[in-house]
Amino acid sequence: MPASDLELWNDLGIRLKAPTSWDNTFVLLRNQYSAHGRHYHTLTHVRHCLDELSHLGNTALCFDSIELAIWLHDVVYDSQKTDNEKLSADWSTQHLSHAQVSPDVIQTVASLILTTRHSPSVPADQDHRIIIDCDLAILGQGKEIFDRYEQQIRLEYSWVEETLFRKKRGEFLQSLLARPWIFLTEEGRKRYETPARKNLERSLKIL
Repeated sequence: MPASDLELWNDLGIRLKAPTSWDNTFVLLRNQYSAHGRHYHTLTHVRHCLDELSHLGNTALCFDSIELAIWLHDVVYDSQKTDNEKLSADWSTQHLSHAQVSPDVIQTVASLILTTRHSPSVPADQDHRIIIDCDLAILGQGKEIFDRYEQQIRLEYSWVEETLFRKKRGEFLQSLLARPWIFLTEEGRKRYETPARKNLERSLKIL
């Protein structure tokens, strides 16, 4: 039987030696991810990214920090804002400090969260590449999973008029396709580069 979210969270807390307020931090985190208006950026997305980390994290320098950053990278999410990653990093810094997580880990986690803004520039650090690939792995899934992801994103942007949404979504997908590589790790490219490009091209045709 798969471990529950709380069991995975507590296991990470043990490895990080962060017992103070750790359970309470999870409650706050879970409430954030359950907020009204979320359809894709939920704990289901976090669990998928954690699964991907088990495949893509073999070359990680600080595996536990990446895992923690995955838990927290979308803890603040509002589709009408453009600074969700910074707000998530700030939220994480505040609550991890309260839980007495190591300052070095907190700083690393904040940096990893900020890199999920998916800037066109390629980070030199392998751990930052890994979390980017985990976050984008949904693009390289089978048709049914990818299409559900697209539907969930549309629901999160339900406040955007259809014509404008198609235009902006198309620009975003095209920007991914224009990159030399969507995925930045060797394992990520091997697993997902080809199917991701096929999914994005198909989605663009539908738009």
